[in-house]
Amino acid sequence: AGDGAAPGTVVLAENQTAGRGRLGKQWNSPPGKGLYFSMIIHSSLPLSQLARTTLAAGLAVCRAIEQTTGERPGIKWPNDLVFGPRKFGGILAENLGKHEQGGSLVILGIGLNVSTARKEFPADLQERATSLFLHTGKDFSRGEIFTAVLNNLDTVLEKLEQGGFEEILASWRKRDATA
Repeated sequence: AGDGAAPGTVVLAENQTAGRGRLGKQWNSPPGKGLYFSMIIHSSLPLSQLARTTLAAGLAVCRAIEQTTGERPGIKWPNDLVFGPRKFGGILAENLGKHEQGGSLVILGIGLNVSTARKEFPADLQERATSLFLHTGKDFSRGEIFTAVLNNLDTVLEKLEQGGFEEILASWRKRDATA
């Protein structure tokens, strides 16, 4: 984005050596086992409402997982994607500041554990983390999940930009894992 990449640009990594989550926590991302990507988005939301992007993205990812796997994940406030008490994904939105056409440029980072085995997680995460494979015992296509996530992001982020936050929030609350 700093070099002029346009909103809508997606950078997909096969693995990360310095993946991170909220509050600077490290994100474990073994090669070929998950989806790790960032997307540049342009938001016209006021700065005071920009955090809504994370909630909308969480809903979009959950819908994509449900469509591609048949499983219904939950969301643990504000950005963890879970099956029960175990985290399988996370979302990180970072505001890069004002866009030349108004609004803000945001980097939306998403990490999903798709086929990660228990032993591939660091020892301190093996009892707290999971993957789609560990949760279901099934292998899923990362490509299909990626496509579904992008499609759902387009739909939900457009709704957010058009003033549909209350509807997004109502759907998000139905997936709230801490309620």
